[in-house]
Amino acid sequence: MMENIKSFSVDTCSLLLLHRSDTLNLVMQHYQLCTPSQVIIELKEKSLYDINEKQLERIHTIDIKDVTPIKINGLSHTDKAVVTLHSSTNCDAVLSDDKKILLYCKNNNIPHFSCVSIYALMQYQNILDGKTAEKLIYKTGKIGRYSDKIINIALNLQKKWPAK
Repeated sequence: MMENIKSFSVDTCSLLLLHRSDTLNLVMQHYQLCTPSQVIIELKEKSLYDINEKQLERIHTIDIKDVTPIKINGLSHTDKAVVTLHSSTNCDAVLSDDKKILLYCKNNNIPHFSCVSIYALMQYQNILDGKTAEKLIYKTGKIGRYSDKIINIALNLQKKWPAK
């Protein structure tokens, strides 16, 4: 199953964190990133994060208006749209660093990854070697101010999912 993951529905925070970790291009080389149009609007409004136009053009953008089936309290319309996008398209998994989105995915059997656990997946799919995956888990974890617990979960996944 994990070997077949080729696309993600992704939220604003994850795009920004991948960009700040200098791995957005790496991830986009190997996966199709899809996002609600609201995310691109947010990224353009937050011009202090200089994700360039060429990068934004490579992200498949879809208008999501109806998010009513998603019942998650405390999430913005945009975040609900990320989950709806996964359900309404052929995205293989959700890429988010929002705890509520990840918990919703877990409880509804939706494949999901964070910006640190995606490197374990990339190792499993023979995109990254083990040392590089581990280095990126720590680097992204530090930039994203992840707790040791979350970093250790990603490191354990890396050990659990050796390269195929």
